[in-house]
Amino acid sequence: MNNKKKIFVFTCEKIFVKENKFYCENVDIKTIIEGLSQNHSVKVVSRLTKNEKKYNIDINKIYALKNFLEIFLLIFKQKKKFFIFIDINPFNFLFFISSFFVKKKNFIFLRSDGFKEYEYILGKKWVWIYSLMFYLMTRNSTIISCHEFLSRGKPQYLVKPSELDPEWFKKHQEPNLKYPKLLYVGRLKVEKGIYSLVEMLRLENKNLELTIIGDGNLSKLKLNDQIILKGFINSPSELIKEYDRNNIFILPSFTEAQPKVIYEALARKRPIIIFSEIAHISKNLKGIFISTRDYKNLIKTINYIINNYSSIQLDIEKNNLPSKDMFLNDFIQFLDR
Repeated sequence: MNNKKKIFVFTCEKIFVKENKFYCENVDIKTIIEGLSQNHSVKVVSRLTKNEKKYNIDINKIYALKNFLEIFLLIFKQKKKFFIFIDINPFNFLFFISSFFVKKKNFIFLRSDGFKEYEYILGKKWVWIYSLMFYLMTRNSTIISCHEFLSRGKPQYLVKPSELDPEWFKKHQEPNLKYPKLLYVGRLKVEKGIYSLVEMLRLENKNLELTIIGDGNLSKLKLNDQIILKGFINSPSELIKEYDRNNIFILPSFTEAQPKVIYEALARKRPIIIFSEIAHISKNLKGIFISTRDYKNLIKTINYIINNYSSIQLDIEKNNLPSKDMFLNDFIQFLDR
């Protein structure tokens, strides 16, 4: 008996194609697609880009918007279809509306707060666009999300996105505490707060170091000797070395749901600083400290961590962190409910 599901994954992710291989920008897209493909028939509908991306997705074919007719021929031919929309955005909304009369089971995976993202990126007057898409797409869909508040009170299944495997918990390195060495890992975008953090530290402080790992709009970053840009790192082992080389992880985002870098930093026993706008991500996790978005309070928080480092690390060890396998198992089992 064949229990394979026919799954269509719709994502606004820009896919780079080279020598019949597919590459994406965000590792969680790779994780979800490859995880679903292990036991099910998965077809991915996405955007294409000529800009090189880093993560290779092990899948045979990805359909782009230009294959619109081919996509719908496939959709109509297959029975018992499952549609998974990763995030709510205009690209996914187009396919959601276009396939409204196709018999299928809809799932929406919410990874971030689109209401806040539209506000920070476009301004409050444009939030109604996301509100409309959210209302229509969640009305007849099963919601899977990574934080309680993302569904705005609608029924949902919660997952904890993670890339942690056993390697993340091996051979912990003792930190050098001579001076604060902050680490940021993530995309270089306005809503991530990295530009405002760089500006704050560049103008105010010479007694700490900030290492930035990620790619994006580099032209906006004004660096100095204490602010180091290392670019994108694909290798988990190399990324682990960067967590170990620094002593505090900082996430200056204006909006987040449940970022995986939090679990990575805690897996390496590194304390974390976030700002009050995303205080909700701390939940019951130990080792996360909340600062207001100003230099004086940030330095106070940094000094407290450095002076109490050993006891903070003991608290961090009490955390029960999710693994990549746990995330995928939870995600896939929700498709059967």
